[in-house]
Amino acid sequence: MTEKGYKGGLVSRITNKHSGKKYIISTAKEVGKDYWSIVVAQSKFLGLWMDFKNRLSWIRNNKEEAYKVHYELKDIVENIPEREWLDRVPNPAPPGGYSKDAGETLKRKLGSF
Repeated sequence: MTEKGYKGGLVSRITNKHSGKKYIISTAKEVGKDYWSIVVAQSKFLGLWMDFKNRLSWIRNNKEEAYKVHYELKDIVENIPEREWLDRVPNPAPPGGYSKDAGETLKRKLGSF
């Protein structure tokens, strides 16, 4: 099930067919920035929260690319065993390189990338 989120974002609550584990996929534009983040995390506490310590993240520079990745990840999370995810998921970096805001945020958080 995919729901429209705040300000054009998406939220999907998925159960993996192989393990029965529940996951949340969240896609949202970063507040005041020019890029979108997509996060996959295991669902916690009755499906209301995400396990933020153990998550996978992607960045895209526009809404269309972010939605495309969201739906691609939704299919992978639902239908593929977890041990095979990393062989199938899209590149976490945007195809055309990071936007100015995304690059600055990553540099600040990681030092370099």
